[in-house]
Amino acid sequence: MVVECQNERSQFQNKDKALEILRSRLLAQKQKEQQDAINANRAGQVGTGDRSEKIRTYNFPQDRCTDHRIGLTVHNLDKIMDGNLDEIIDALAMREQAEKLRQRTRKAIEKNTLALKTVIEKIFTLQIERTMNRMKMKTEILPAEGEAIAKAADLLRRGELVALPTETVYGIAADARNGEAVKKNLFVAKGRPQDNPLIVHVTGPEMLHGLVSEIPERAQLLMAAFCPGPLTIIMPRGPEVAAECCAGLDTVGIRMPSHPVARAVIAQSGCAFAAPSANLSGKPSPTNAQDVFTDMDGRLPLILDGGECDVGVEIPSSLW
Repeated sequence: MVVECQNERSQFQNKDKALEILRSRLLAQKQKEQQDAINANRAGQVGTGDRSEKIRTYNFPQDRCTDHRIGLTVHNLDKIMDGNLDEIIDALAMREQAEKLRQRTRKAIEKNTLALKTVIEKIFTLQIERTMNRMKMKTEILPAEGEAIAKAADLLRRGELVALPTETVYGIAADARNGEAVKKNLFVAKGRPQDNPLIVHVTGPEMLHGLVSEIPERAQLLMAAFCPGPLTIIMPRGPEVAAECCAGLDTVGIRMPSHPVARAVIAQSGCAFAAPSANLSGKPSPTNAQDVFTDMDGRLPLILDGGECDVGVEIPSSLW
């Protein structure tokens, strides 16, 4: 490189200035060479190598380019050749994320659709079971007296259902030790979700052996003070109570009804029975036999008519 000066004399007089100009021009040339190398490298990557994963096919009419995947249609070629691809790369990344989101959404919909199909099939099966039961079963209403109570006791021992009065509302009784009776008969007849635990009814503490694993001191005090009556006491579950009564819990609700019909059926059958209210799930709890018949006709074989219930409401009286 030659530094042009006015004459030889001025070179010597302005030596320092000339050297500064020389250094500046050398630096500028070096920077230009580096930039040219970078630009050449970037230009060579368009359509090849790693960049080809991000830049697909370009059209170059009137010094413009188009990426057909992301809809970017106006880009100056000098920006592309200079390597200013940030906008294109960002758009490609957004498109890729959107596609992944769509795929995840489709998978979720397919999974939920399968789950919904399973639920619908279960509901349909349950409806068929209910219809078949109603077609083949005749529901009797009998006065809650000697022979009718004996018949109710026999039905419970055979795994059947009986509707009977308690001091609060009428309930559907099933042997609490018979898981099949609880699951296939009681839950199906009532349409009750199987994740909803049931209360087990007994006549007194003497029947708790096997139904509970222990009787806490507080439970003993409560039974002595308030039982029999409309009180449910939560105690540790014993090995004999059917798992279907407890909905997977390690506890069981115990109640000792005071109504004479309920106590007579327990005494004659020898069965501690699980008994939710005698209505279709979601409907009002019945307080007389005719209300029970309205909901449960064809769903169970026997309703014991013990008249109107004394209290007439469900009392949420569970204690821990």
